[in-house]
Amino acid sequence: MPLHGAAIASKYLSDEDSIGVQRLLVLEPDPKNRTLAYASIWPDLFKSEKHSDYEKYKFVRRLYYINLTNDKDCYVKARDCPNGHCVVEAIRKHIGILRDSDDPQARLVALKFATHFRADIHLPLHVGYKPDRSGNDVSVGFFNRRTNLHRLWDSMILRHDGASGKKLKQYAIVPGETITTEQQENWSTGLDLAIWTSESCIFFRAMLPSALGP
Repeated sequence: MPLHGAAIASKYLSDEDSIGVQRLLVLEPDPKNRTLAYASIWPDLFKSEKHSDYEKYKFVRRLYYINLTNDKDCYVKARDCPNGHCVVEAIRKHIGILRDSDDPQARLVALKFATHFRADIHLPLHVGYKPDRSGNDVSVGFFNRRTNLHRLWDSMILRHDGASGKKLKQYAIVPGETITTEQQENWSTGLDLAIWTSESCIFFRAMLPSALGP
């Protein structure tokens, strides 16, 4: 979940980055929403047609994932995202806005999308195959309940483990504390979206080998 990743990431921001993030988050009207964790879940809030910003942002729905082919190369932009309408290129776009824009509000929105999408790209079922809609059409059983693989991975396992509501932030503390200095340095030295996509793709294929076909 994006919330977990943002809660962990906020602990490891450099002083300079932390100041820059807070300068944007302070633009949030509601003080309780001035956190990176809130920024990370904001792009999911307007998915409902009842939300006031639904029409404004409904075009974003196609940017939360990427459909790949069964080819051995996990991500090739010209083949998999030629028009830029996928999570990989959405991250690239919003990082560019964060870096280059002079509009604070535009940079705040870009921070929210970039934070959320960077979490999505690390969720294997957001990097999947079109025929089964990234696991949405894969039926599975979970403690006597029928669901689909995507929903199971996205939320049901965590909720079954008690990680819901206010407990989500606490749930993120344990894995956050296991990050080594070496890992922190490795993860902060570069932005290789193709590698991130390939890592999720490889994990997805191991989870759902039948997707590869005969």
